[in-house]
Amino acid sequence: MHTRRDFIKKTGAGAIGLTIGGALPGFSVSGYSRIVGANDRVNVAIAGLNRGNSLTQNFARQTAACEIVTICDVDKRNIENPELYAVFPFRLFAYDKPNLDWALEAYKNRLHKMVNGWAQDDIDAAYLGLREETINSLLRRAMNKDKNSRFPVFWGPNFDWIPDQDHGGILTAGIQAMVMQVSSNSAGSTIDLFPALPAGWNCDFKLHAPFQTTVKGKLIDGKVTGLKVEPKEREKDVKIN
Repeated sequence: MHTRRDFIKKTGAGAIGLTIGGALPGFSVSGYSRIVGANDRVNVAIAGLNRGNSLTQNFARQTAACEIVTICDVDKRNIENPELYAVFPFRLFAYDKPNLDWALEAYKNRLHKMVNGWAQDDIDAAYLGLREETINSLLRRAMNKDKNSRFPVFWGPNFDWIPDQDHGGILTAGIQAMVMQVSSNSAGSTIDLFPALPAGWNCDFKLHAPFQTTVKGKLIDGKVTGLKVEPKEREKDVKIN
């Protein structure tokens, strides 16, 4: 059985040779066996998953007594705010649901504040009813054009390639969440119109909702006109904010 001592002999000796090139006369790897309190397991923490990914695999192959206990990645090219998954896509919190203050606090204190690539601050803001923040985020996202590309919808560069489909997908999903949201509960499915649309904005829309439903209409100077819901029996589920 491989032990903590075996692991340190293999990895520690290599590290010492690389860093100090044997500059400590009389130092012996076997000296590790005399360390007071040494046990049969070594815990490893990995910071950064570019080189860290290969290092993690190498450590795990060294010995069965090696346990990866902590991994963190500070690479800004691959980040999200998983604490807000409860807002989107799981929809456990929203502007009209209980404990909104919990979600608002998580949103306020999110680690990564950004409106590019697959970051979904715009969508989270819309579902939390933050009207001004939603539109400001969406406008900033829409203007994120690659200066070296001919077409305005070639967004990026963000986390990976150009054009960035994630960037555009979040943009369209954020606009829809600003105009329409669907809430499911024991009574059925409610279609909420204009939950995060800024006051004074006009809107001409046709959107799809669950249960093969389409909602079409206009919002002009604060008044809804031409509202058409298909199938017709879903009209009772529409709520205008």
